[in-house]
Amino acid sequence: MENDANRMVAYYRQAVNKFAGASDIVKSYINRNMKNESESYDKAVARISAVAACFEIMHGLEVWAENKTHDLLDVYGPSRYAVSEENKIRWDRIEGNSLPYVNSKLNINASVTRQNQDYDCYPKHIICDDNGWAYLKLNDLEKKIVWTELSHSITVAWYRNQSRNLNASLSIPYMIGGEWENMYPDFIFFQKTGNGEIVRTIVDPHGDWLGDSVAKLKGYVKYLRDYPKMFGSVLAVADEKNGECRYLDLMTPKVQDAIDKFTGSSAKDLFLGSLSRTYKICPDAK
Repeated sequence: MENDANRMVAYYRQAVNKFAGASDIVKSYINRNMKNESESYDKAVARISAVAACFEIMHGLEVWAENKTHDLLDVYGPSRYAVSEENKIRWDRIEGNSLPYVNSKLNINASVTRQNQDYDCYPKHIICDDNGWAYLKLNDLEKKIVWTELSHSITVAWYRNQSRNLNASLSIPYMIGGEWENMYPDFIFFQKTGNGEIVRTIVDPHGDWLGDSVAKLKGYVKYLRDYPKMFGSVLAVADEKNGECRYLDLMTPKVQDAIDKFTGSSAKDLFLGSLSRTYKICPDAK
């Protein structure tokens, strides 16, 4: 019985976390179901926990909430000046959430526990089997980058970012065609500094030939300027050209300024320019 009680508490906390800490919403849902549906407390908690764990339901709720927020802002936005000082912070939060919202915490939950052992296996991935292996399908450039970063003694762990899992993905907003979109950096590495601190780094294979590459680089710049302490290093790595890969160090002010002022349509000019450097692939990279 004690284990069951602890499990229900854990499920409840997970549900609250999924709803951005809005415990009042979760409690209201539980109380309503207990009253209107004659459900037991445990069954009501199990139901809201199942809702919070379902990607399709949560994604639908997010879309609905964003559209509803836009509708309300259209109605009440012109009266923003009349909001009291006490409520301006709340207003700013609501208004901000109608645009791409950046969370400083990435809570990673494995959405799939089974692994396809037909794929190549890699060590040090934060989601792995009991033997410490993660089986992942990567292209040739991605494989080289992973093994190169793993060859560095300071790399203690890494994560293959996902683009379709709200529970386990890091997204960075960027503007293209007048609309906000999300990009998902391929790899997040965790490295231990000389003073023992663990820092997050990004190494993102970046096709300079893709039509949205410039927009994504500009999105990176805006993100890193807004959140300069989020990552210790961010490298955008271009495909191999003339037998070598080139990278842009997006944490460098000169590189940020160059991208910010860039008016060309192809990122190739940036990756082959004077501010780029050679990304040295580990000789043992598979």
